[in-house]
Amino acid sequence: MVKNIRPHKVFMLVETQTYPEREMKVILPNMYTAELLTTAIQVALNKIVKTESYFEFGTFLGIQTLNIAMNMPDSAQVYTLDLDKPSFDKLEQDQYMDRYDKPVSEKHFEYADRLAFTETEYNDRITPLYGDSNDFDFSEFEGKLDMVYIDGGHDLRTLKSDTENGFKIVNPDTFSCVAWHDYTNPEFPQIKKYLDEISSEHKIYHVEETTICFCFINAPQAVLDALE
Repeated sequence: MVKNIRPHKVFMLVETQTYPEREMKVILPNMYTAELLTTAIQVALNKIVKTESYFEFGTFLGIQTLNIAMNMPDSAQVYTLDLDKPSFDKLEQDQYMDRYDKPVSEKHFEYADRLAFTETEYNDRITPLYGDSNDFDFSEFEGKLDMVYIDGGHDLRTLKSDTENGFKIVNPDTFSCVAWHDYTNPEFPQIKKYLDEISSEHKIYHVEETTICFCFINAPQAVLDALE
């Protein structure tokens, strides 16, 4: 069963010595950006697991990619995967992809040469990757990531594939995290249904007032206790 928690429970897990260490840089929202609370939760999760390597399923316009990169150490590396045009053309379009993912991908292609992080000081730490995540070769990333964020294709086939690959590429031996977007989004009921199903195998938390869910791997007992 997915456990609902209040946002403050996540924020309280961010351990800092000073308030300036809790500073967050953020792109002001518009119609293409995530809500501020969503971004704050993502940044907090990265700080909790001390992320040095981050993998994002779903680049879109690169705005959230930039939000993440701006709040990570200079030594950190961000990987972001999205469709290229040949992969997009080959996909079988189901009702969810026709209604949402197809226009999102078309907007991504429109901005492909001017993604949000392009020509910023953070560009060098961001590695864009291209292809259909359902058949992408993740072998070079297996067991190496501190944080995986899943916000790519919303059809069940892609959601399951991204989740299974997310758990493969996250580091199984350290404190790490897999997170998902759109858990309570009424446009995508299959996401909630699927995460509810796999919560019998993985301890998954939903942050109320957002559509984010997350699962810690190798979390210290004190962290788990704080989330109860």
